[in-house]
Amino acid sequence: MQLYSDDSQYSHRIRFLLGIKAVSFDLVPIKKRQKSQALLDINPYKTLPTLYSKDITLYDRMSMMEYVEERFPYPKLLPVTPLERAKLRQLMYRIQTDLCAPADVIVAGSARRRETARQVLRDNLSSMLPLYSEHKWCGSDEMSLVDVCLAPLLWRLTFFKVQVRQTRRSMPFVQYMERLFGNRGFLASLSASEREMR
Repeated sequence: MQLYSDDSQYSHRIRFLLGIKAVSFDLVPIKKRQKSQALLDINPYKTLPTLYSKDITLYDRMSMMEYVEERFPYPKLLPVTPLERAKLRQLMYRIQTDLCAPADVIVAGSARRRETARQVLRDNLSSMLPLYSEHKWCGSDEMSLVDVCLAPLLWRLTFFKVQVRQTRRSMPFVQYMERLFGNRGFLASLSASEREMR
């Protein structure tokens, strides 16, 4: 299995997921604006990350995550019941819309749009603080794909110039980040440039 990957939060998600599952894979690093003929040959959209094996090539992020979860079921990161899975997917949608979308603007937008996106990201993070006060992980007592989605984004907060003030209300969130960043799979997933982001 090969993973074509850059230093985006989305590639980092897949590296983290594969790290949690202790899956061996060949990393094919792609730098910004680098053209890779091998990537062009397997992915018509030329997007990253791209997961390639002799059986399948995946370039949709959610399909990739669910494929890895189903192919390598230990440790389990999706709930058993349809209701709980639906809740988890809804939370991943919220993370993508409320957190990842403004983070994408911070990475690629104009200076004016970046500052607005930073404020939106701060506000949306603040609105999600109650999710961390009742459970060990985001909205759950067990680690899940939601945490896999969140970890790379949260790791980049300093790089994005977004600070979460440490208050009594935010302490469960700060402790949650410490648990995430101390995870063996997460530590293994970091590239050299990602290690320098914090």
